[in-house]
This record gives sequence, structure tokens and C-alpha cells, in this order.
Amino acid sequence: MLINPDDLDFNPELSKKSDWNPPQENPDLEENLYKIRQKLLENFNRETPQWKNNLSPEERVTLLEIKEDPTIDVLPTDKNFGHALISMEWVEQETLKYLNDTKLYAKVTKDDGTLTGRCLKIIKNRENLVKSYCSFLLPKFLLSLGS
Repeated sequence: MLINPDDLDFNPELSKKSDWNPPQENPDLEENLYKIRQKLLENFNRETPQWKNNLSPEERVTLLEIKEDPTIDVLPTDKNFGHALISMEWVEQETLKYLNDTKLYAKVTKDDGTLTGRCLKIIKNRENLVKSYCSFLLPKFLLSLGS
């Protein structure tokens, strides 16, 4: 086990090895579930489903245009209510509204004398993470970050 003495959040109580083994399921149930899965796979491979298109060609073209528009983002909603369209301009305005609210946030720099060593380490780790993530993010998403 690796223990980092600089990690103030490390709790050795959470790293103890346990001898607990989860209870085993009923073997008959497991076997029947496996058989059902096999039959479903066989059926699926034998008779590939024919997906029906529920959009007209014009609707598909329009949807593609919306997806490719950098000023709009298409996001999934919770509880399977479909998708939502969101203006990236609105996202930027709302984000800046919160970030510029001095009751909630204060500008902090690395040269600020009030920062502790731990805060500086967190800032450095965050910068490294952002650099790493940016190499994998799509350009549209990077535009939404304002970078």
C-alpha cells in the first residue's frame, strides 16, 4: 500500500484489508440467467433487428446542422426526457455571472501570501489536470470553456 505523508486527506482506517467475502448467489439462478443471455445473443445474431428511422431526411439534416453549430450544445436531460438545446453564449454569461460575484468567489493568485502550501499544491494539480484533459477534449467543448 502506498502512503503519501503529504496527503492530509489520507485516512489509514479506510485502507485496511478486509477478509469479508460477499454472499454467493443461488447457482440455479445464475445458470438460468446465463442460459437466457445465451438465447438472447443467439436470437440477436440470427435475426438482426431492423432499426426504423423515425426522422424524415429534412429532420436529419436539421439535427446534424444543430449538432455542428458551435453556438449551440445538445445535452441529455435527466429522467430520460430526451435532449435539451442550450446556447453556449448563455452558458458563458451564467458562468461569468457566478465567477464575478465577489460574495461567492475571490480572485487568488499563486503569489498571494494567504495561500497555504496545500492550496498551492491543489492549484498546481488542477493546472496539470486541465492540461491533460484539454489534450482529449473536443474543440466544441473547449470553446465552451472559453479557452
